[in-house]
Amino acid sequence: MAKSRSARILKTPADVADYLGASSENDDGTPMTLEQLNKGIEHRVYEDTSCGAWALVAPCSIVSRRERKVKWNALLRTENGALLVSQARPEHGRSLKPDDLPKAVRFWLNMVDGSSAISVPTHETPDGFIETCRNCGTRIESLGVGRWRIYFELEMPARSREGFAFLCNSIVEGSDAEVNAGRVLLPCKAEDIDKTLEYVEGECDRIWRGTHGCEKCGLDGAINEDCPECHGEGVIL
Repeated sequence: MAKSRSARILKTPADVADYLGASSENDDGTPMTLEQLNKGIEHRVYEDTSCGAWALVAPCSIVSRRERKVKWNALLRTENGALLVSQARPEHGRSLKPDDLPKAVRFWLNMVDGSSAISVPTHETPDGFIETCRNCGTRIESLGVGRWRIYFELEMPARSREGFAFLCNSIVEGSDAEVNAGRVLLPCKAEDIDKTLEYVEGECDRIWRGTHGCEKCGLDGAINEDCPECHGEGVIL
């Protein structure tokens, strides 16, 4: 690929097709489907790589945030006999209103669906519920009559989004070996696509040499020490 284009950012499957020299539009100017784009990508990569590699852009789930433990604190208050959440804040983040709290936090606080209220067992008052939490080891700070700050830690689930990844592999001719490159997530730099193709080509060439010897030596049954291709390090098989 041209060096001047390697810094280009490829955001969509159509961008990848365009970069590789495949069509991204139909004859009538309408955008191609992913299946159509991949036919063009597969053809271009097969033709343009020395090993006849196979490639496509596939839908995938991309983890944008891994599962982790987070410390939270929440402000609670009583109002008309109910125990309510005023707001909650993660250790390294901004305060959130009840409606904006993650499901995991609402579940931990035992909040009623669609409400800022905490579900208090029928045999307890809000004050009794707070005391029960304190006795269970939850750190609670009293802020005055009917007001508390509660501290807790919980596992926040991983967060992912749907996206696309460029995949490339190749079978080494005359062997059972297969070369697979790691996926390249979009958006990416065009040079990431180039490096993936170069890796597959290079690995196929290395494996082929290790199983077939050097084609360029030009000697029957011998290694040419002056061979410009293998530099005398070819293998006789």
